[in-house]
Amino acid sequence: MATVKLTTENVASFVDELDTFLFDCDGVIWKDTEIVPGVPEALDSLRKRGKRVLFVSNNSTRTRSEYVAKMAKMGITANPDEVFGTAYATAHYMSKVAKGKVYVMSGLPLQRELEQRGLTCIGPGPDPVDDEGTMALPTHLAQLPLDPEVKTVCVGFDPHLNLIKLTKAINYLRDPECLFVGTNTDRSLPNPYDRLIAGTGCLVEFVANTANREPTYVGKPFTPIFDCIREECAEAGKPIDPSRTLMIGDNPLTDILFGNRHGMKSLLVFTGHGKEEDLAEFQADGDERRPHYTADSAALLAHV
Repeated sequence: MATVKLTTENVASFVDELDTFLFDCDGVIWKDTEIVPGVPEALDSLRKRGKRVLFVSNNSTRTRSEYVAKMAKMGITANPDEVFGTAYATAHYMSKVAKGKVYVMSGLPLQRELEQRGLTCIGPGPDPVDDEGTMALPTHLAQLPLDPEVKTVCVGFDPHLNLIKLTKAINYLRDPECLFVGTNTDRSLPNPYDRLIAGTGCLVEFVANTANREPTYVGKPFTPIFDCIREECAEAGKPIDPSRTLMIGDNPLTDILFGNRHGMKSLLVFTGHGKEEDLAEFQADGDERRPHYTADSAALLAHV
């Protein structure tokens, strides 16, 4: 099916065929600290029509409650059980598979979500090198103490990444029984300054390449975050029907691929990463990154 451009003329009938709307956050609902104009009204319109609205983000630097607080400051009402960030989804996944202690290369939000699931974590926060750099010399790195109870390594966005942390992670992963989990594959971080900023995907690949191990990824476009959404919706008595679900995102490599891989409809908006002129790259038959629909902004959904 060729990609269809949504307009004020066809959007109402389009929405009638759907029950659940999954919104990416950065680049769709907000850009940096600014709300995308018209999106709060779109969310309100969908809810008034009895549609379910959920928020699905690959950002691992916020807990569910922190997402809700950010949205409240922007005038968006959301409940914690409507938010599926990768910190929360990773905790959901790891509560089923993790063994022993978890060495966490990430910020505190991921640790908090993991600990709420009963997992014991070590590693978040600074593990500093001394001013002279002697702690990062090979002789010192080779003697770093390792906790024998660590049986899982989890990597998210870690602003404190350094050689000490990397050395610990890759040595835990020398044990083939040690699990290796990455929150997401995004290689760059969105920002309003037209700069490239290394994202979580770069950090996970850094560890993976050095340890010669393949991680299990949780976030979009992979299945663990979809399973988290599906299972929790079913537990709440409101199962998701993928054929009547829309994934709305700004990134063909994560959001659109996620929706298409899991049997959903997909809508690419042009308020963030994706640009209309880039669509030609994804138009080959069978390309899972090709969106079913496009729109200039998710604000279009207010016209229903």
